[in-house]
Amino acid sequence: MFGGKAAAKPKQSDLFGVGSYELTLEDVQLGLQKEFQGTRLYPSLRFVFRDSEGDKFESNAVRVPQFIGNEERGYQPVYSSKAKFWELVGALYGRGFDTDKDEILFDFGPDYTSLEMLQTLPEFYKVGETPEKMISIKVNDKELVKKGLKVRLDIKKDKNKSGEDITIHNYSSIEIQSGKKKGAASPAPAGEMVLSD
Repeated sequence: MFGGKAAAKPKQSDLFGVGSYELTLEDVQLGLQKEFQGTRLYPSLRFVFRDSEGDKFESNAVRVPQFIGNEERGYQPVYSSKAKFWELVGALYGRGFDTDKDEILFDFGPDYTSLEMLQTLPEFYKVGETPEKMISIKVNDKELVKKGLKVRLDIKKDKNKSGEDITIHNYSSIEIQSGKKKGAASPAPAGEMVLSD
C-alpha cells in the first residue's frame, strides 16, 4: 500500500557540516513557494550547486524581488540588503550589488511575461509539480544563470530569539577556508525585469 502523509524531503544541506565550502552552480529553478506559516505563494528561485566531490546542495527557495512599475514603463526590482536573493546575486556576480551603479535584468521565459503570469508557476515542494528553469539573470551584462559559476558557502550554528538551534547559510564570492562535510574524512577544497517575446 502506498499513501499516507508525505515524507519530508531530505535536505541536501544535511551533508554539509559547519564550515566554508566552494560550490559550483548547476542550475537555477523557478517556482512558487508558500510564505512561512501562511498560504500566500511567492515567485521564488532555487539555486542548485555541486561541490568538488559531486554532492548536490540546493539553496532554500528565495523570493524573487518585488517589482514596482507597470508594463508600459517597465518593472524595476526593489533592493533589500537583508534579502537572500540579493546575497546570492552578489556572490555569483563577485561583489555586492550597488543600486547606484548596477543594472539587473531578468528573463523568466516566454510563458511568464507579466507579474500576473508568475503566479501560475509550479509550486516548489509540491508532489507532481516540477519547477521551471530560470532563463536569465544579468548584472551589467554578466550572465548569472550560468553553469560553472562558483560561490562560497559558509554554514554556522546559532540560536533564534526563542533559544532554538538554527543553521545559517551565508553566500559570498570565492575566498575559501576549510569546511568538513558530515561523515567526510577531509575538508572541502578551497559567483529591470526583461519579458520574453
